[in-house]
Amino acid sequence: MSQLGALDREAIAFQDELDRVQAEPVPLLLRLWPYIAAGMMAVMVALSAFLRVDIVVVASGQLTGAEAPMLLRSAASARLNAIMVRPGDVVEAGQVLARLDPTMPEADLSSLRAERDALSAKIARLSAELDGSMLADDTDALRAEAKVLAERREESRTHGDALRAEIASAETMIAAENENGQGLGAQLEILREVEAMRTTLLERQSGSQLAVLDARLMRLRAEADERSHLARLSELHDRRERAVAELQLYETGLKRSITEQLAEARPRLAMIDEQLAKARSVRDMSDLIAPRPGVVLRVAEGGVGSLIPSGDPVVVLVPTDVPMIAEIGLRSTDVGRAVAGDEVSLKIDAFPWRQYGKLSGKLTDVGHASFRPEGATESIHAGHVKLDPGTHLTNLPEAATLLPGMTLSAEIHVGTRSVLEKFFDPIVRGLSEALRDP
Repeated sequence: MSQLGALDREAIAFQDELDRVQAEPVPLLLRLWPYIAAGMMAVMVALSAFLRVDIVVVASGQLTGAEAPMLLRSAASARLNAIMVRPGDVVEAGQVLARLDPTMPEADLSSLRAERDALSAKIARLSAELDGSMLADDTDALRAEAKVLAERREESRTHGDALRAEIASAETMIAAENENGQGLGAQLEILREVEAMRTTLLERQSGSQLAVLDARLMRLRAEADERSHLARLSELHDRRERAVAELQLYETGLKRSITEQLAEARPRLAMIDEQLAKARSVRDMSDLIAPRPGVVLRVAEGGVGSLIPSGDPVVVLVPTDVPMIAEIGLRSTDVGRAVAGDEVSLKIDAFPWRQYGKLSGKLTDVGHASFRPEGATESIHAGHVKLDPGTHLTNLPEAATLLPGMTLSAEIHVGTRSVLEKFFDPIVRGLSEALRDP
């Protein structure tokens, strides 16, 4: 619309309202509005190119102790008499958590004690038999072994006395045979001389053939007597040597047998001592006591009266006197962006973060292998978050504290990007997927 003159402006007052509006000039602000809007849009685009926002990977998890849970087990098969805690209970060190029936461990302990007493008495008896000492009879087991020792000593003495008597008899007969044969050699020499002299007289025809034959017969008898004497001496010496060897073999064999029995019994005694120590420990463990403060994670299934097999955990306790960490599960689609050292913000489900704040920490590790929890539809990778020193929630109610097992949501800061990138990312991704051939 052209610029109105002074006369025209005076005439506007006498025109219709619509004509007056059309005739009036456009306000300056209204004329400048498209330029202002375009400038604001340009400024917003420019700012979105420079302003950065955090890229966050969200994962769920729970608080746990930095150390593995403690498994309070039954050292032997026993019946559960009582259980004093339930999952989630906070317990102190020294608190009784469960009671097991001590009947079976007590029976095992009594049996091992009786076996040890009998074996100790047997070792004492073998030692006394070996060194010839006396055996005390303070206990029933020792008195029984003392009777065995007396019988064995009597048997050994009887057998030894019989062999020694045989040796003595052989020596006596040897002495008598030696005494009887002392003149046989001289007699034989004389008879040989007599035979030679009679043979000489016969040759000189001064003697008779009968006298020579008689002398020869006497000499042959003397030689036969000497051979018989030597044969009896040899037999008696052999008899004596056999008796001596048998006595030595009996004594050596007896000592060897005792030594072998001792060598077998002493390790067995040591093994029984170890079993006794274990049995005492099992008996003393009939009351399961919390070694450290903690939170009960779970208890044995079946309840009071059920039979707990040896080695099965009765109570699983998470210690609370150790630093807390967070166990989280990262989806496979996010695990590639999270690396050890990333900053993490933890929101505890039990304490709304807008009221109590967040915990801060660092991602320490991410599992390489994935697994699918029961009931889940996608696989996850396990990760651990170490809490920063001094991090804590604010304005907590009295007696409220962080406990192992509390669920949480973890926000892992994996980087930043501009607002413009965030705006165009879905557009570019959609166009990229739309323009591809199937």
